[in-house]
Amino acid sequence: KVYCGNCGEQMWVVKNGGYVYYSCAYKMRNIREKRKNSKVRFDCISKVNTSNKIAMKKLESIIWDGLFKVLDNSKDYHDEYIKRFDKSKKGKSRIKHQLKTLRIRKSNKEGILKEKLKVLLEQDIDVSIINSLSEDYKLEIIKIEEEIKNFELDELKSNKLQEVGGYLELLKNDFKNDYKSTSFKTRRGIIEKYINSLSVTREKKGDFEYRIELDLHLRNIGKYNNELLVLDEGSNDCILKVKPMEVW
Repeated sequence: KVYCGNCGEQMWVVKNGGYVYYSCAYKMRNIREKRKNSKVRFDCISKVNTSNKIAMKKLESIIWDGLFKVLDNSKDYHDEYIKRFDKSKKGKSRIKHQLKTLRIRKSNKEGILKEKLKVLLEQDIDVSIINSLSEDYKLEIIKIEEEIKNFELDELKSNKLQEVGGYLELLKNDFKNDYKSTSFKTRRGIIEKYINSLSVTREKKGDFEYRIELDLHLRNIGKYNNELLVLDEGSNDCILKVKPMEVW
């Protein structure tokens, strides 16, 4: 959610032709109240700076760059990959054990079926009856084979994960791919995972036009704790302040 940094109200998305932007909603809320013949009025001190508003693409670019600067320095982010890497090593051992067990079960079932077929054939029983009697064993063997294929696929994935040589390489690979991603679904998932909310203030002080504060789902944000990030957005630079998740 995007909030106005002055009045604290949630900002609205406004479309004006091909221009889409976030704006403090106090003007539009007043228009809506006026239409209802209501005397309720809203105000925001951002009106002295032509209201708080920012192009959607510009805001997305700012928070994307800022978020990845923070993630790169966050202990929480690194711990997430350490756990994932350790889990993959434990999972690899479990997969091997499961595969061994399934292959033994399959071998046993095949052995039993072979013996039964041998006995039935020696008794000169019709082949159609033999096939019918052995059908259940064959179905069980097919089911075990399917389980083996699934675990072999998991083993292949686990081996690929282990090939990266350590959690840091895994982190760097994902970090690079995620940052470059143009998929709306991927970007939205990352933003929702790590950002709780953000506020926008249009300050127009010196070289800085915007002050944006990110409230993150991270307890540890490294060197950026209580620090300001200056992001170059062309002619209008932005000051970005990041706030870690509070621990009670």
